[in-house]
Amino acid sequence: MSINNDIAGQLNPANSSPEIKWKKPEPIEKGLLPVPEFPSNILPHSIEKWIQDIAFRKDGAPVDFPAVSAMVALSSLLGSKVVIHPKRYDEWSVIPNLWGAIIGNPSMKKTPCITDALKPIKGFEKKCFDRYQDEMKDHQADLKLEKLQEKQFYGDVLKETKNNNSKAKEMLREAEYNAPEPPILKRYLVNDSSIEKHPQKPNYLYFRFFRLLSLQQR
Repeated sequence: MSINNDIAGQLNPANSSPEIKWKKPEPIEKGLLPVPEFPSNILPHSIEKWIQDIAFRKDGAPVDFPAVSAMVALSSLLGSKVVIHPKRYDEWSVIPNLWGAIIGNPSMKKTPCITDALKPIKGFEKKCFDRYQDEMKDHQADLKLEKLQEKQFYGDVLKETKNNNSKAKEMLREAEYNAPEPPILKRYLVNDSSIEKHPQKPNYLYFRFFRLLSLQQR
C-alpha cells in the first residue's frame, strides 16, 4: 500500500516545526491588589459609632470586621419576616439571606471583632435560656401532677368495675390523655447546623462558621 507523498512529507522529521524558544520565566508576584477602605458612613447611624469603637479597641482592626459581622447578625433578626417580590404583579416571593465573610492574616483580631459584634444576640440567647429553664421547671411539675391525676383516675375506674363495668368502659373511652408539651429553647445563634437538623423551626437564625474551610466542605 503506497502512502500519499503529501502525508509522507508531513511525517518526515526534517519538515517538522522549528523548536520553540521559551523566554526566561519571570517571577510570580505575590502581592495583592489594593482594596478600598470600608466606608463606615454607609452603616445606620444607630450602630456606626459602636462599630468604630469595636475596631478602635481591637488595636485598630479594620472596620470591615465588626461591620460585616454586625450587618449579618442584624439581618438574621429580620429572617423570614421580610420578603422580596422580584415581580410587581406576581405572588413570587424570596426570603433574602445575607452572608458575610471577613478575610485577613492571622492575629488581625478577626475573632474578637466577631465576638463583640455578636454580643447583642448572645444577650437575647441568655434571656431565652433563662426563660427556658423556668419553663422546664414548670413542665417537670406538670408531668408529676399529670401522673398523680392519672393514678387517681384509674383508681376511680377500678372502683366502678366493682359496681358497673359499662360505666367504667365509658370513663375509659371518654378519657383524653394529653401529655404536657415540653418547652422549646428559642435559639438565635447556632454553629455548624442546618435548618433540617435544628429542632426549632426558626423565624430567624444566625449560622456561624469560624472557618471558610468548614463551609467549603459542605
